[in-house]
Amino acid sequence: MSAGRKPTGLAAFGAENKVVAIATTATSTADAQATTPEATALPAREARRRGKGPTVALTYRIDRNQWRRLHELALTEGLSLNQLIQKGINEIFVKRGLPPL
Repeated sequence: MSAGRKPTGLAAFGAENKVVAIATTATSTADAQATTPEATALPAREARRRGKGPTVALTYRIDRNQWRRLHELALTEGLSLNQLIQKGINEIFVKRGLPPL
């Protein structure tokens, strides 16, 4: 792998999700046993770049036949797929007594 390429597959998953441990001092052996790495670890938020802007992108995977049906409905309604999906989500919110997106 060249120096400029990002790792892919499981290597990329591990690289993005590093955990930063918090240093703690235990006053007794009971405190030391109660303090586990899982309990004292926080995700490394400094390296995170996704989801910080005003618009967040989502991925929803469907098979080709489902996509074709949604695409045809969107064309019939004169909407984009994004608008069609948002309209459906808003109907669910309203049905539950919540404000739409």
